[in-house]
Amino acid sequence: MLPETEPRRKPRRLGLFGPFVLLLIVAAAWSGGWYWLKGRVEGQMDAVAALAKASGGELSWKTRTVSGFPFRMDVNLTGARAADGSGWSIEIPDLRGEAYPYAINHWVFEAPGGATVMRPRVGFTPVMACAPGQPCGNATPMGGDVSITGQVLRASVVLDKGQPFPRISVEGVKLTFVTPTGADLFWMQSVEHLEAHFRPGPNDQGALLIRLDGAKPRLSGLVARIAQDKPVNVVWDSTFTHASALNGRDWTNAIKSWRAAGGLLTVSPSTQILAGDAVFAVKSGELGVDADGRLSGHLDTELKQAPRALAALAQSGAVSPEAATVAAVTAAAEQDESQVFKALLLFEDGKTKLGPLPLMESPRVY
Repeated sequence: MLPETEPRRKPRRLGLFGPFVLLLIVAAAWSGGWYWLKGRVEGQMDAVAALAKASGGELSWKTRTVSGFPFRMDVNLTGARAADGSGWSIEIPDLRGEAYPYAINHWVFEAPGGATVMRPRVGFTPVMACAPGQPCGNATPMGGDVSITGQVLRASVVLDKGQPFPRISVEGVKLTFVTPTGADLFWMQSVEHLEAHFRPGPNDQGALLIRLDGAKPRLSGLVARIAQDKPVNVVWDSTFTHASALNGRDWTNAIKSWRAAGGLLTVSPSTQILAGDAVFAVKSGELGVDADGRLSGHLDTELKQAPRALAALAQSGAVSPEAATVAAVTAAAEQDESQVFKALLLFEDGKTKLGPLPLMESPRVY
């Protein structure tokens, strides 16, 4: 007699449909989480806009679209505008931002239509922007729009917990700068590549790096006369203390707060300006802001083609012909066989000095 066998059990439907049920649960949870995150992003944007308005500034847009479901968070704004209380502002007709739900603190922005920066009509005309027939100096009103377009204009913003400000990186490729009639000229017409990085660091420090490669200065400007129609390359590399104090409702109040905390900026030896065969290189330096809002501190520099640069400063009106002549004679006498002049630039008592020789008023920071 054959042994009795248990009847075969029917397969459990749970085992058959379980993975699909689990998948549906995960999909529903993910969908709910994405829409919850979408609402949170919109709410935080509205809160920041309200805070900017209450502080005398502006953060606004004409339309806002949040999309990217299910794997991205895309925020597209038209007519975006940001302004502070001091008169500086930026308008971006088409701003596109993207982040991933699992890294919502890291945003990448792109402005395919370019941007327009509005400069306040108070303050001073920067020395680099001085041109024949245009008054130059710290008491000269400046301002007007600068329209920026290019092949690439994008930025990365990372919001890290516990840091005084976000990590910001900006990149531009083949940018052009246009100022309308009636606005002060911008010192350069175009640049092949631009990058800027603003980052918090340890021990309440921060870092600022700006790099310009292949900049074409405006023909009527000071830099063009120094560069003699050749490209200009700029590297500014610095760190600063008391980063957490660099805050306020606008530029002026932020710098005042930073100064009150004892903030200082240390310039790296990699900082230099190459204008054709003329060179301005920083070997060391420390800068701050005085009680009148002007630059203070010192820079140990090496200047190549210093007499030419000083003559251009005199032609622009930034430096008196007498002071430029004395400085040029000193540079010519003390430069080495490579035409390099080692100079100490001092910013003190509201003056910019080449050693003990006053050249011009110290640049106004605010």
